[in-house]
Amino acid sequence: MFEFLEKLRSKPEATKKRIAFFGALIFSGCILTIWLSVVLPQIKNFKIVEEPKTETPSPLSALGDNIYDGFSSIKEAFGGVKNSIDSFTTEIEQYQNYASSTENSVENDGSATTTTN
Repeated sequence: MFEFLEKLRSKPEATKKRIAFFGALIFSGCILTIWLSVVLPQIKNFKIVEEPKTETPSPLSALGDNIYDGFSSIKEAFGGVKNSIDSFTTEIEQYQNYASSTENSVENDGSATTTTN
């Protein structure tokens, strides 16, 4: 090998470039052959599987659906707030009724126990 390299060094520049070109070409061809021997059997065994076609909605209909869902969610949220306010109002009325009935019972009990001097 070292003798071949010594002979190559003594040759003219054009011959060196030609030998380098063909050496690179042979080396690249070997790599291509090895790569194809690995890839081609996989390509031959490759089977195309057709996926079931699903109908994709148009962008405008998808946007419309999203807007509708958003407004529905907002409507439900406001309905929940309205129910909370209604229940709060009902609780206040119940508390007021309870408080007024307790005051009446205290006034009735208090008037029976008063004494005069």
